[in-house]
Amino acid sequence: KDASIQEQKNQRNVLLLIAIATILLLGAAVYFNRRIQQKKKEVEEQNILIVQQKNELQNLNQLKDRLFSIISHDLRNPLNTLQSYLMLSDNESIAADKRLLFKNQTIQAVAQTGNLLDNLLIWASMQLRDTTPKLVACNIADLVQDVVEILAPQAKQKDIQFALQLEQKKVIGDADVLSIALRNIVTNAVKFSYEHQSVKITGEVRGTHYALSICDSGIGMSTGQIELLQSQQNEQSFSGTNGESGSGLGLFLVKQLLNKIK
Repeated sequence: KDASIQEQKNQRNVLLLIAIATILLLGAAVYFNRRIQQKKKEVEEQNILIVQQKNELQNLNQLKDRLFSIISHDLRNPLNTLQSYLMLSDNESIAADKRLLFKNQTIQAVAQTGNLLDNLLIWASMQLRDTTPKLVACNIADLVQDVVEILAPQAKQKDIQFALQLEQKKVIGDADVLSIALRNIVTNAVKFSYEHQSVKITGEVRGTHYALSICDSGIGMSTGQIELLQSQQNEQSFSGTNGESGSGLGLFLVKQLLNKIK
């Protein structure tokens, strides 16, 4: 009887040890499985981060290439024009009408250079610093009027008139962003309009929104150009109706700026 009781105790102890060992093994399996899942998640996050960093590096490299391309080509041309004019300005053998033509071309080149530099600085700042715009109440009519006054000399060379019809209204936005966007759009309207035409700028309140329209009667845009712009792959510049040069950055920048302020 004592031997039987002892055997039963031994069996219980063995079963208890097996149960404890099983629990420990299950606990270890759960622990190591969690560690594996955690490590797997960390590796996946690191891979995602590596891909993001790779994309950022590619974007920065594309930004660098684009900047160098614009600086080497589109910024150099107006400077060459200015240099040529300064060399010819004192040449008495050149007829007065020719000198006036050179002067007008130089004024246009300087205006294009200033606009291009503004665009480059803002675009580079957006890409490198990812700045957040300051949204405040802005008077659209005043912004449009300022832009029209800035671009009046360019419009005068092609005898292009501005027709403004704007409701006075303040809207929420960033004044600097809106000014640069408007300047680019109106510059394009002048650039791609023919001589003696007009550019109509209208603004009106529509419900809770303010609708602003810049309308010209120039050469317009093809479906392919619009698709490139919407896909943010705009790499091509087009000459204006009087041979005005461009960087291909204007409307591409406008789209990014307007998305920035929603």
